[in-house]
Amino acid sequence: MVDVSVRPLAGEPLAPGSIVSVYGNNLASAAQGASTLPLPTTLADASLSVAGREVPMFYSSNGQINAQLPFDLPADSRQQAFVRVRGGVASAIAVSLPISEEHTSELQSRGL
Repeated sequence: MVDVSVRPLAGEPLAPGSIVSVYGNNLASAAQGASTLPLPTTLADASLSVAGREVPMFYSSNGQINAQLPFDLPADSRQQAFVRVRGGVASAIAVSLPISEEHTSELQSRGL
């Protein structure tokens, strides 16, 4: 069973391209950090999908996943995130992610 909560690394709300941390139990088979570019979408038998796409991951362990949200998420929307553990019994949980218009506009004004 996977039990998760999702939090941005720099506080609420989320913006497209944000780096997020997923906390929970049984999220991955081991601790593993990314060692290649582009970042992998699977680490230690775990993946995180947002809006139907697997996202780049920085780190994965039994209790935490650090990943980056897609840059093209629509503002003022709620997106579904799924943690999948491959290896053994696969589990998934849906978490709704609010995407902020304010932060999206700020990124666009900076040319990001």
